[in-house]
Amino acid sequence: MPGSFVTVLRAGGLSAGLATVSIACWSSPPNPEPLGSTSEFRSTLIVDETFAEGLGPAWFVLHPELAEISVGSPGSPELTLTPAARTAWYNNQQAVHVYRLVAGNFAITTDVAVESRSGGPLPPGFRLGGLSIRSAAGGPVAAYHAAYGAVAPAYGQGPGFELKSTVAGVSELAFTPLPSSHGQLRLCRFGTVIEALYRATPADPWIRADLRDRPDLPDTLAAGAIAYDYNATHEVRATFFGIQLHRLDEASECASLDDLTEAETGDPTSGETASSGSAGFTGGSEASAAPDASGDSASNRDLASSGDSASSNDSASSDSASSDSASSDSASSGDPSSGDPSSNDSASSGEGTSDSPASGDGASSENPASDSSTGDGTTDPWGSSTGDGTGGHGPASGDETGSPSSSASTGEPGPGCATAYPDAPDLASLSDEFDDPQTLACWIRRDEAEGELATYTGLRIEDSALHVLPEPSGWFDGHRGPFFYKLVTGDFRLEVAVTASSLASPTLPPSLPFNSAGIVVRAPRTPESLENWVMWDVGAQYNAQPNHEGKTTVNSDSTLYITEGGFSGRIRLCRLGARIELARDTGDGFVTIQVFERPDFPDMMQVGLCATAWNGHGGSPNVTIPADLQARWEYARFSPITSPGDCTAEP
Repeated sequence: MPGSFVTVLRAGGLSAGLATVSIACWSSPPNPEPLGSTSEFRSTLIVDETFAEGLGPAWFVLHPELAEISVGSPGSPELTLTPAARTAWYNNQQAVHVYRLVAGNFAITTDVAVESRSGGPLPPGFRLGGLSIRSAAGGPVAAYHAAYGAVAPAYGQGPGFELKSTVAGVSELAFTPLPSSHGQLRLCRFGTVIEALYRATPADPWIRADLRDRPDLPDTLAAGAIAYDYNATHEVRATFFGIQLHRLDEASECASLDDLTEAETGDPTSGETASSGSAGFTGGSEASAAPDASGDSASNRDLASSGDSASSNDSASSDSASSDSASSDSASSGDPSSGDPSSNDSASSGEGTSDSPASGDGASSENPASDSSTGDGTTDPWGSSTGDGTGGHGPASGDETGSPSSSASTGEPGPGCATAYPDAPDLASLSDEFDDPQTLACWIRRDEAEGELATYTGLRIEDSALHVLPEPSGWFDGHRGPFFYKLVTGDFRLEVAVTASSLASPTLPPSLPFNSAGIVVRAPRTPESLENWVMWDVGAQYNAQPNHEGKTTVNSDSTLYITEGGFSGRIRLCRLGARIELARDTGDGFVTIQVFERPDFPDMMQVGLCATAWNGHGGSPNVTIPADLQARWEYARFSPITSPGDCTAEP
């Protein structure tokens, strides 16, 4: 059996000035402790779900749209989850969870095989399946899971076993290699203590992997199966050969439940006896289940004894949806190999000359080199916790309906927000001085508007500025990255004061190529349409040199222009008919740097703030290494324009 577990403390952001990895040990002993041997895997005190007749009405599904879900038949009694790409249980990011609501002291056990969809070896990257228990209330994620699968090479090689404890949206994880990604798992909750066990087969002794105090978890928890694949392509499939729930009378029973001979089924939320799950996949999607005051949701069963509200909604499994975008063929309109970052020549549409991996192994999300801890679990580059639930990889989690806990977590307009012109009284009403955190809700978030996973963390307004920590992603060809925008019809001028600095050294530019932040004007798109936009940004550009970059993209084919400038400054993007003008403040006023003619742009455009963390010079973002970028906007000011001279004129 493997040796001790080591964890890497992670949070929604990085501590300013730190680029090292904070390492801590789990509370388990140096050598995993055998906890008794058993011979059968079928005893239960509450529920023995074989999935032979589907899922009963006591089962729910969180985020069914993020996985292909299939349930068994009498001849094939199993539950199979095939998660979509770029899904994860990490910090505040959520993925699929098939679960029951369970109250009090209990154990949940499964036999799970985690393998490649193609049947071959599981590729590296965070591709996992296992058991999770979590709070079903709204707010930052509070959860614990044990899973088999693969992780990024920085954490270990080959198949293995992962533990992850998430407190208030901040995850701590551990991984140990194993000969196989098929085995048995058990999670026990007794009082406030969580115990995690695993073993290869029923003939093997249980191994205690972790024992930790989680007083933050409520009495009623969502307990069940999870799977996720935080990679550009979804390759993992998790098959669960039954799930058992036991009621615990003593903590010591966690490792000896299989020795119990009397099986009785009952309602895990109330302790009353009842029949086990019936036929039909009728547990309900959390997108439609009704939450009670605590955020927990229930199915059409009567769970009044546990205080959960009821819903009779059904759930159907959804096809997995990937947020990948295929890169377009690049067409060079210049020679980037000259190495002259100050030239105004066009650079290659491949963001440079050297290749980087087109799709990563998930290391960008859970790579230990990308985060440092403050030591209190609230890592943050600006010295305080996000506190708004947006510190995770995806949008802030809300209640169990899948809806956000506040308008600020989705970017939906709040009271008095101006998100579009001419609906707003004037262009100036779209402006934001970023001196009020509530105005974050007045910006439309591209990822949420287009149903994709967020490619940023740490989104917040603080110290009179908007802050964002981009993950590997960006604006090039058909690729997209963080974008927060307003809808503007007709001519306009947008001015921002923006800084794209290094995470490790905030007074310096990013250390990686094409880590930048700025503004973009973009034609609204449908899933079938191509990308059309013009971008203007500052930061580390070609060869990681601090400069400005202008980029025009026509039908997902980008041409970029590197110009002299630093990684911070005041820049403007102006539209006057088909004319798109880029200007910057040189210290003696604004000067026009680039003009593009875009007669293809429609009257109404998306206009706002963007960031790129490409991490290399290839045709796709290098997701195998973390970004070195924190983006900061001090203001965003919209104003009218009637002539070309207005773009550089003083207000």
